[in-house]
Amino acid sequence: MDKLINYYMTKTSVDLTEIALERLVYMTNASNYLLIISKIENFPNVSELDLSMYIVEIAQPNYINLITLIHQKLITFKDIDAIDDLNSALQKIKQGKENV
Repeated sequence: MDKLINYYMTKTSVDLTEIALERLVYMTNASNYLLIISKIENFPNVSELDLSMYIVEIAQPNYINLITLIHQKLITFKDIDAIDDLNSALQKIKQGKENV
């Protein structure tokens, strides 16, 4: 998992970044999503957008602590695109709850 996170965080090509993100999302589950978020957050030179892109992709109602984490990030994030991602993640979670 660490190699995949490193790959996601260091690729300069948009296509390769998207592929790495897709694989990372595929490997994410309720047991490891907080650990992955923590590793992304602690990566050198991480951007808000790096983290928000991952969060919006994994957003689902059964990730219990994700809503709280998103609200915390909305308070501190400055990047408008990252904020949009976080709001989209909240909407995605809300829609998922309505469909249950």
